[in-house]
Amino acid sequence: MTRRPVDAVFFWPMTKDSVFKPVYGRAPKDTKAGGNRASYTKDYLQPTQTMSRALEAVLGVVPASGTLPLEWRWPGGLDSDGSLRHHDVGGVRLDLDWSTTTGAPRPWRLTPHPSSSTVEAVAGDPSRLSIDDADAELEQIRSNGERPWLLAVHRRDEGAVLHARVVLENPATGHEYASWERIPAKVRREMSSLAGNQVMGVTTFEETGSGMRAEAIVHRVLKALKDNPNVLLVGPPGCGKTVALEDLRAAYESGTAEVTFDDASLHGGFSEVATAFDGQSRVRSLVFHPSYAYEDFVVGLLPEPVTDAGGNRIGGVTVKPRVGPLLELARFASKPNCRALLIADEFNRGAAAAIFGDTLALLDGDKRRTPGETNGSTIDTPFFHLGPQTADGDALEPQTALPQTLHIIAAMNSADRSVAPLDAALRRRFAIIYVGPDYGLLRERLALPADFVLGQPSTWSSPEHVKALAVAILQALNERIEVVLGRDFLLGHSVMWDVAGDTVEAALRSLAAALDNSVLGTLALSFVDNDAALAAILNVPGSDTETTGPQAATWHQPSESVRQVAAPRLRLAEFQALPFEELVPVLASLLD
Repeated sequence: MTRRPVDAVFFWPMTKDSVFKPVYGRAPKDTKAGGNRASYTKDYLQPTQTMSRALEAVLGVVPASGTLPLEWRWPGGLDSDGSLRHHDVGGVRLDLDWSTTTGAPRPWRLTPHPSSSTVEAVAGDPSRLSIDDADAELEQIRSNGERPWLLAVHRRDEGAVLHARVVLENPATGHEYASWERIPAKVRREMSSLAGNQVMGVTTFEETGSGMRAEAIVHRVLKALKDNPNVLLVGPPGCGKTVALEDLRAAYESGTAEVTFDDASLHGGFSEVATAFDGQSRVRSLVFHPSYAYEDFVVGLLPEPVTDAGGNRIGGVTVKPRVGPLLELARFASKPNCRALLIADEFNRGAAAAIFGDTLALLDGDKRRTPGETNGSTIDTPFFHLGPQTADGDALEPQTALPQTLHIIAAMNSADRSVAPLDAALRRRFAIIYVGPDYGLLRERLALPADFVLGQPSTWSSPEHVKALAVAILQALNERIEVVLGRDFLLGHSVMWDVAGDTVEAALRSLAAALDNSVLGTLALSFVDNDAALAAILNVPGSDTETTGPQAATWHQPSESVRQVAAPRLRLAEFQALPFEELVPVLASLLD
């Protein structure tokens, strides 16, 4: 699976004659009753001059004499060659074609029984090759009311490649998997605005510059926020939670939407990683810690020197209320056309329930207030008699409510046992998203082809084999860790994030450094005084078993003088110190 940003989506209404006939396929010339019809003879679509320029803008300029080769893609690996070529001598209009041998892109064709597991989505018989029968298929599609649209998706920086798909504007029962509700709203709006005589349109997307690094997590968070204004990310360290918080902040502040497309998805491969917003946004990022308190987060009293009317200190100290980030953002988000995001990392390192205090009763979605209304739960504003004001100079109301336009996103490491577990009353008010190791993302980071197979050690002859070995080792270790300790203690994919090298030896040394510096130290801390379990994780036999061959750790037997009171201890290998010829067998020993 590969998800990338989209820069253009081209679309055609399939019910138009000039769209359906080239896509359906060639039909013999009809000579019945003196006729001479040859309407099913094209292997291309004819864009207008404007659409021709739009195609060249993303695919590349067609040479003055010649064609621009392109590739049609869809899931299943049955891609097809095509081209963009001049339709007329002046090159004003172009033809968008496909292979005469293989026909139109498969998703655009008819199938008798479309389903969520077929790349085709339009019901019909593709084998009726007379003109009258083909026309009858078109009339059947028009009459069933599903209104199919052909899509050609272009992803940024992908060259002359178009991803073919079909969506149904009004899908019949059971065909909702292909509904056009699963494509970006911007595309639907422009499809709806296509004039009656137009047969092609395009929606373009500007590069947001957001540089999403944890897009999958961000997408899950944004989806969860539709049902709950509070989201908590939970999982082992090194799985991308903090990176996702940074991405969310950037997306929230930019107020733009980056649309991505997954080329492995049969239907509904689009994803919008942020919601466009025309108003004002404000974000605060916090890190909870043991000294952080209600007075810092909600509202507290701070000492200030006593001054006269001119601002001169006259001696003495008084106290004034200081509004914390929760009520600061709540006040801001209560204004028209405003929204706010509060980010709290290391959520369980502070006494979270005490930090929220009585505002805990305001967190639930159904307790939130609609901006401009009087609904929702409230609490008495702390120190209201002292006139608390926000940094913007806005006075707080006597009663405090949290608006629906204030979102709270928190993150915590599930492996951290040095702090108390979250209060149940607090925990139930958050939508909890587990974030674990993402091996697919790691493979993308290491530039491994989707179909790359590691094979046996005797075949490891390229840097790609070493990178695949890094992923395989991480998976093998985590499978054992989950059985022994549970998923809270899994190793994050970040431990192998920087494995690199242009040669096999360089890549192996990089992998050895990752194991020494990130993996073994973490495992040693997770299995303090539990050498037997650590040995099992590293695929090392027990201390009473005679071992043969290289291992990632060895048992050290106590000397005779302390054998009565000491047990065998496990000594971890130092991978970077191993000779090159020994490194591969030791690494291979970590696999099952």
